[in-house]
Amino acid sequence: TDRFFEITYNYIYDNVDAGIGMMDGGETAEDFRGASIPERINIFNNTFANNSHGITGGDNTVVLNNIFVDHSAIAVKKVDGNSELAYNLFFNNGTDNSGSNVDVGSGEYADPLLTADLELPAGSPAIDAGTALYVWQGAVVLTTLTWTGVGDNFTVQVATDTEFSNIVDAAFVSTPEYAVVVTVRIANDTEYITVVDSTLASTITHTVAVGALDHVVTYFWRVSASDVNGTSDFSSVWSFTTAAASGPPDAPLLLSPADGAVNVPLEATLKWAGTADDFDVDVARDSEFLDIVFSTNTSSKAVTLPANTLQYETDYYWRVRGNNSFGAGDYSDVFVFTTAEPPDIIPPSQPQNLGSPAQTGTTIDLVWDASTDNVGVAHYKHLP
Repeated sequence: TDRFFEITYNYIYDNVDAGIGMMDGGETAEDFRGASIPERINIFNNTFANNSHGITGGDNTVVLNNIFVDHSAIAVKKVDGNSELAYNLFFNNGTDNSGSNVDVGSGEYADPLLTADLELPAGSPAIDAGTALYVWQGAVVLTTLTWTGVGDNFTVQVATDTEFSNIVDAAFVSTPEYAVVVTVRIANDTEYITVVDSTLASTITHTVAVGALDHVVTYFWRVSASDVNGTSDFSSVWSFTTAAASGPPDAPLLLSPADGAVNVPLEATLKWAGTADDFDVDVARDSEFLDIVFSTNTSSKAVTLPANTLQYETDYYWRVRGNNSFGAGDYSDVFVFTTAEPPDIIPPSQPQNLGSPAQTGTTIDLVWDASTDNVGVAHYKHLP
């Protein structure tokens, strides 16, 4: 589905089973299966302490800036697939990691010196050991907004418009600091008519999204800075030229339909990101692609499936790989979607046995036998 979950700034402790345990198939009795939940889940800035298991399961779960301490069994189990775990602290667990995508190099492995209230005292190795910015699958999933000001508490809102009619994030916090918001624009012309990447960043670095740039192309970029007093002029324009391909293309990043999407139309449009001369696209009824129903090669990054390719209420799997002069690259991850229910095109049967069993001088009861229909009758209409 297109659901999204974010779990931040919690104390998760003293659970007999799992702090966050992911189950599937309608099962609610924890058995530590670590289900491959496909939905996006962000787990940031939490303290997990003295559980049996800390986190189990998840295929698109991003786990950042958490503390895992004193777990009798396993701190993180089967947080795999596209999941990433980075900048976390592990200490005194039976096992830190079982089958999870942990970035060992970014982590801390020392006693966080937690107080009885699970707070961090001065001198704790966990203080400032996390990250304020993180990019996952080409998108910024963690950034820190800070400011100056005097107040007991602050309301923070992030929106896609200056009227804040479309708020995408909101928080009620108590600790202000200071930072500027930086606008970065990248284009392939000096007039910035064709902008290929534009972002707001709270640091002085920016990573361009996967698939936004092509090989051997000159791009121009500039930066402006903003704070509470306004926005600066753009910087002078700089340019760079991307390198030629040195091997087969990287695996493309599938965009839509999203993994697990439902009610997808039969003439669905598949979209992806990636850099290649052309792309091979496969759609099949099975995840091993033994029963392929559609296959094509295209130089585009989108393809619309022809009519009569798909059937209603059916699961389909799709993947893409790129090709260049060095050969074919790796296939993307495999996404699955489910097509929509068939439309109701059969009208109901004709009503029969009309009658009026009761009437007065001003009213009359009209009755008839119910019509039959393959889906259901929405309503009846009578004419005088």
